[in-house]
Amino acid sequence: MDRTASPAGIAVLQDQYRHAFTRYQLAKRTADQAEAACNAAIRACEAAHDDEVNAGREVMRASAALEAASDTAFLTQHGISAC
Repeated sequence: MDRTASPAGIAVLQDQYRHAFTRYQLAKRTADQAEAACNAAIRACEAAHDDEVNAGREVMRASAALEAASDTAFLTQHGISAC
């Protein structure tokens, strides 16, 4: 008779299975948590990038407005009409 088929052999195999399955569940839970954290970080990064792009556009608009106002003030100060 094969030793693994004996009641003691089956008990050992069942214990090994339970141990392996418990380790698998822990590893899966850890991997799922890491994936969730990774996805959250990706979303945060994308949101921050969008904010950066929008802020850059605001800087460009403010720069253009400042340049136009500065040019107008300069021309007015020198008696030149801005058409």
